[in-house]
Amino acid sequence: MRGPPEDAVVEDSAKVRILPPIVLASTLAAGLGIGWFAPAPILDRGAAIILGALAVTCSVALVLSALFELRRAGTAFDVRKSSTALVTTGAYAVSRNPTYLSMVMLFVGVAFLANSWWTLLLAAPLGSALCRLAILPEEAYLAAKFGKTYEAYRARVRRWA
Repeated sequence: MRGPPEDAVVEDSAKVRILPPIVLASTLAAGLGIGWFAPAPILDRGAAIILGALAVTCSVALVLSALFELRRAGTAFDVRKSSTALVTTGAYAVSRNPTYLSMVMLFVGVAFLANSWWTLLLAAPLGSALCRLAILPEEAYLAAKFGKTYEAYRARVRRWA
């Protein structure tokens, strides 16, 4: 018996259409661009650098923790690939989306390092865009793939922490 035609095969992934790093980079470029033409400092330079460095450091630590847990479980970090396990430990015990939380933290850190109110003001729209473009499709995919196990996880762990 013949299988379905090649183009009828549905890929096992979250079907995220715009990669989250592209959303992050384009939003960051917009904020920094506006700040370049219309500077609006947040704080004095020294305080802004300290807060920015702290946010960037926390962001990197969070994404590395998430990456470690995904690798330990043997599942993909890349949203375009199939999830082979539901990870609920480490950073995933605190946030269902630690990589996206890390992106927003990185964005806030860069906003402080650039000392730009314009960039900082785009952090909330960035979070909303990541939610609509990546998190919601991923959550629908995980719910379909892991069923009640994912629903129980979703009931006990918050999206953003």
